[in-house]
Amino acid sequence: MMNWVDLDGLWGIKISYYTGYGGSITFGKTNGHWFLREVAGVGLGAGISFNPGAGIPTCPCDEDGPRVFIGSSAWAGGSFLNFSAGISRYAGGTICQKDGKLYMQYVEGGGKYASASLKKGSPGIKLGGGVNLIDVGIRF
Repeated sequence: MMNWVDLDGLWGIKISYYTGYGGSITFGKTNGHWFLREVAGVGLGAGISFNPGAGIPTCPCDEDGPRVFIGSSAWAGGSFLNFSAGISRYAGGTICQKDGKLYMQYVEGGGKYASASLKKGSPGIKLGGGVNLIDVGIRF
């Protein structure tokens, strides 16, 4: 059970495929709510990844209801041997409900990531990056 590791229950699985044009789908759970995030854009790279802190960008109204993010995003990263690192950014609008009213607010953010793997395999050098023209996330 995921909550044994993370008391807030944050996690996500991302499947991505970029060969020129491409996109990704991320699904998971954040603070007790399921979410789905789909993006489409241009880039290079493919894979399946697990992110223990995944979610969708949120607006400041911290009500316990559904939320929507609509915007764009970009990412770049790489790996060498068993180490990987990268950076991502997003910008757009969030829609949420508070006190029976709908609110929309511009948000932007992102962050850096890094990891090391102890698995055996064929280590090498990998580079990737992309710009997602359409980035939509829904928390329900």
